[in-house]
Amino acid sequence: MKNRVAFLFPLLFLLCSGWVISQDQAVFAPFVSRLQAVLEKDTIKLTWKNTDDIKGKLFIYRHTEEITAENFPQSMKIGEVESGVESYSDKPLDTRSYYYAVLIQGQGEKLYNLFIPFRNKTTLAVGRDRIITEEDLAVRITKISTALQNDFITLTFTSSAAEREISIYRNTVPIRSTADLMQSASLKTMSSSKTSMQDYAIPGINYYYAVLDTTMVKLGKISLKPGDNTTILPAQIPAGSRIGLPGSNSSRPLPLPLFPLSYNLSTGTSLGSPYASLPVERQMDNKTREALYQIYRINPEEKTEEPEPYVFPEDRPDKPASGEAYALQSLLQDSFEKQDWAKAGKDLENFLSLHRSRDIELRAHYYLGQVYFKQRNYEKSFMEFLLVEDVFYVESVKWIDNIFRRLKS
Repeated sequence: MKNRVAFLFPLLFLLCSGWVISQDQAVFAPFVSRLQAVLEKDTIKLTWKNTDDIKGKLFIYRHTEEITAENFPQSMKIGEVESGVESYSDKPLDTRSYYYAVLIQGQGEKLYNLFIPFRNKTTLAVGRDRIITEEDLAVRITKISTALQNDFITLTFTSSAAEREISIYRNTVPIRSTADLMQSASLKTMSSSKTSMQDYAIPGINYYYAVLDTTMVKLGKISLKPGDNTTILPAQIPAGSRIGLPGSNSSRPLPLPLFPLSYNLSTGTSLGSPYASLPVERQMDNKTREALYQIYRINPEEKTEEPEPYVFPEDRPDKPASGEAYALQSLLQDSFEKQDWAKAGKDLENFLSLHRSRDIELRAHYYLGQVYFKQRNYEKSFMEFLLVEDVFYVESVKWIDNIFRRLKS
């Protein structure tokens, strides 16, 4: 008797809910069936069978209690998949046990929130036996390789997960240690669902690459494995060829020789020399001489002291940094702040020889402008400050004004 009641109750519920249209029509079942939740290592794997009655997105929900119409508002939506997909992997960050339900979204974004045991919801809780860590979630990069194609290098690799963020680094030496990584240029940050990248590097230079999970790099948990996430052999674009550039213009035929006419053919009067010549030299009058003196005269009141070297707050030693920011910070501490201008100039020029992010590159040019100023190379200093003036106007204008006054003297 109990079994008969247990069988009739879901059927009666369906009839009352309107999911069975009539005796003459087929049952309209807008829900999945055979939903199961199984623990596989550190992942709870959900599988189900889709219905043919309706096509729409599937929404996956999770709750610490068996999901019903009453507690559904308190359940957590953990994901969604497109129509036709019949599985989902959940990785809870705790060890609690969970119940699951899979609902279908119909036309007009209508959600069919009918909960049927053993069909679209689970009746047994499933949980992990340990807390998941960032190391568990981190993407594993393997089979890294490079290939030369036309005027760029193609970097390819495989990743163990598609929903993580990865960072790509480049160096002119093999990346084997954390120190090598800190001296490398950060090329790009992208989703781990992408497994290739094109690098338009400078021709004639050997390059090595590393691909790492971005979060793990930020945490300082870096594992470099040559052949898997770092390249072993260098990649180089050949130098000297005009790869990716337009061909040279073809030379036009030589023009006819110039036939100089010094006399008018009709009248015989002189036309003067047909060749360009310099104007006749003459003495400068007093008014012009006085005007030029006023332009180039230096007013003693305008003379100012030489500006003090300046380092932006984000590049100071007390600020945590990584990657190219750390490399710039170390460079400034090693030579710039010690006012070793010769070494600082060389270090900054080498630093800027590689591609850098825009903010880092602009700050490096600002520091290089200060170095050139201290080396009394005012023309180069002016060009560096002119390059960053739009972004660092207040910081640059005092140097530019000082350069103008020195060039006038």
